[in-house]
Amino acid sequence: MHTRLFYPKNNTKPQIVAMSLTTTNSIDPALKTKITDFLAAWKTGSLATLTPDGSPQSCNIMYVHDDDLNLYWISGTQSAHSVAIESDPRSAITIYAHVNSALKNHGLQIRGTSRLITDADEYKTVLNLYAKKMAQPLARPIIKQLMKTQPFYAFTPTWIRFCDSRVKFGFKEEHTF
Repeated sequence: MHTRLFYPKNNTKPQIVAMSLTTTNSIDPALKTKITDFLAAWKTGSLATLTPDGSPQSCNIMYVHDDDLNLYWISGTQSAHSVAIESDPRSAITIYAHVNSALKNHGLQIRGTSRLITDADEYKTVLNLYAKKMAQPLARPIIKQLMKTQPFYAFTPTWIRFCDSRVKFGFKEEHTF
């Protein structure tokens, strides 16, 4: 299931709609593999959102991903970024390799939409993804408690860029979904 941002004709608040999509704009398999491998190698990213007054803000998240390159994280509904997502789901995420060399710098820049997960089956799926990737942190009692009380959020990409200065300074590959 994918989500897309829908702007009603009466210029009211944008709505997220869930839909099953069949697209001819398939991502290049080699690029998808690079992205999937990169997402699996790291756990933290920076989520950028727009506050209700239109101001940008960012925060760090610990994420997991699925085979469709959707990202998921746990967060309280009253956190600033969650309130911002409720107001305007447009968001962006950056994830980068933790290296200290411009010639080894590589990472992802992603634009898309975020939403609160409300479907019980989707929640269970994300919980399983989280348990697999975050096995060590989940052993800590505080994390176990958060998993029981805090909701998950989902990010669906609409555009993604893989930057890789290891290939050549400024090298990038992009895909629009």
